[in-house]
Amino acid sequence: MMKYIDYIYYCIYKFMLTRPDPSYAEAYAVTFPALALWIHALAIYFLITWFAGIDMAPSAVGKTIGAAFMIPLMVFFFWHYTYRENGERVVKSFEKLGNKEKCARMGLIMIIETSLLPLIMVGLRVAWIKLTGLR
Repeated sequence: MMKYIDYIYYCIYKFMLTRPDPSYAEAYAVTFPALALWIHALAIYFLITWFAGIDMAPSAVGKTIGAAFMIPLMVFFFWHYTYRENGERVVKSFEKLGNKEKCARMGLIMIIETSLLPLIMVGLRVAWIKLTGLR
């Protein structure tokens, strides 16, 4: 699992280095895996509750737990990549493989996909309601 997260880290890092101000490349690369996992987990939760026909987190406690899930993820990724200095190791190991431009493009695609996923889920839900009349 961490191999995939390392790849995401490297792709986001390479993409952020292509931006006009690359000084925050490592910060974005540490934050993005937590954000991506959180958004994809919300999408899966959304689909499961939708297909099961139950309400999404009817209590405030469920919503708080869902929102608080991202904080430990960010702490873990900060600890793993920054505090333990694994970020540098990941970058060096992927640098040996080459394809820096491809990884930068993949980083852009990952950012776009993660940004659009909530909108796609809402669009699917609205289309489902309009087409079937079912909630």
